[in-house]
Amino acid sequence: MARLALVRTTPSEMAEAAEGYISRGWALIPFSPTSKNPHFEALPLSEDGTGTTWKPLATNKATSETVKGWLEHDPNVNLGVYADKPAELLSLILTNL
Repeated sequence: MARLALVRTTPSEMAEAAEGYISRGWALIPFSPTSKNPHFEALPLSEDGTGTTWKPLATNKATSETVKGWLEHDPNVNLGVYADKPAELLSLILTNL
């Protein structure tokens, strides 16, 4: 039987990992540290301004500075990767499980 290990990262390790993901051209999305949901408080406003959404991050990709802002807001934020189609948001938690 496979065993899962929890890996904890520091904000600086998360920022460093994000640099690698960004250099690969991946669109990053902040995820809640306590669930598999996007971190709504760190997301940009929706077009109609009534809430937040991850969709702009699919085309206007997060930069290193954006990720640093997420980490300042919540040092335990997880990162997800957008997988080309909105219906296929890949809820892959890359680090900081």
